[in-house]
Amino acid sequence: MDVVEEKPSVVEKPAVAFAARIGSLVAVPILASICYAALYLTGLVYRQIYLERFDVPETLFKSDVSEYFVYAYIAVLETLRNWMTLISNPWVWLSIIGIILLFGIEWICLEKLPKTAAAKSLATPLDRNKYMALTAALVGLSAAVTTVLLLVPLIILPLIIVPAIVGTYGAHQSLERDLAIYDKGCDHPNNPKGYCHVIMDGSRIVATGFLVAASNTRVAIYENAKAKIIPIKTYTIETLPPKDYLALAAAGKIGGITSAKSGQP
Repeated sequence: MDVVEEKPSVVEKPAVAFAARIGSLVAVPILASICYAALYLTGLVYRQIYLERFDVPETLFKSDVSEYFVYAYIAVLETLRNWMTLISNPWVWLSIIGIILLFGIEWICLEKLPKTAAAKSLATPLDRNKYMALTAALVGLSAAVTTVLLLVPLIILPLIIVPAIVGTYGAHQSLERDLAIYDKGCDHPNNPKGYCHVIMDGSRIVATGFLVAASNTRVAIYENAKAKIIPIKTYTIETLPPKDYLALAAAGKIGGITSAKSGQP
């Protein structure tokens, strides 16, 4: 009868386990912060590039964090529509390689280094004294945090480039589509979603045009190839379909028809 030898179970040493646990606790919030910052930066860049095209200062139309996440979502969708153009950008590939290298180094530090012979031989005396192990772990953690802080510019470079590229590219795609609608004018009958807005002060028309940005205190209206920033005060804002615009223009309440001014059909 054959005797089956049982292999001794591998017991992870306390010092190694403690170091791995500390590394995981540090890595998770760092990764969460990176994802949060990337989305926020993408939305911020998208918003700034979009408003700069109309010479509208972004500082006058501050958005909440949740709105920047929405802009980031729009930028990603716009980018995915024309992803072939984006991936031809060398900066995108350099950033992707940099991020992969960073995650690879982190994975090696957390998974492979504690299991090497050098790490185990160093951990052997530490396992015999828990106070010495705790001290060594705290020193190692402090050294790791200090190293990361010193390398912050190098680490965040690819994390900044990718959101900036996505936000900029998405904004340009949105501008190309929106300006094709805006340049047709408020009276153009074939604007599928390009309805103008009219700002009313009671029964008096203050301004008409396409709504570019809005806040609780002011709006940015774009018409005739330029934008106007108007304080809201007690004004009301209403949608102005092309047929209503033509009716107001015919009644002399609006100064001329946009397409007639610009010479567009």
